Amino acid sequence: MRDIIHFGDLHCTEKEPHRSSCLKFLDWLYENYNDCIIISGGDLFDRSSHRHDLVFEVTEKLKQFEDFRVVEGNHDKSLRLTSILTNLKHFPNITV
Repeated sequence: MRDIIHFGDLHCTEKEPHRSSCLKFLDWLYENYNDCIIISGGDLFDRSSHRHDLVFEVTEKLKQFEDFRVVEGNHDKSLRLTSILTNLKHFPNITV
């Protein structure tokens, strides 16, 4: 049985120093808990649209994990733009 690590409301954003802190947190999580089931309980991002470089960087981090699960939060989606998490569904180790 694998351990489960749960966190919520990371609110990754383009603004510094929060952007760097989010990416460092994901690195730390990977380095210390990759063998666990990781669950983001919503609001991985602070809004449903961001520059592609931030989404790319976060996606690259998440692709490394063995089993990463994301609950879509209210800040991750919008009626007009759909969900910023849509592309994550294409990776076999990420469940949205």
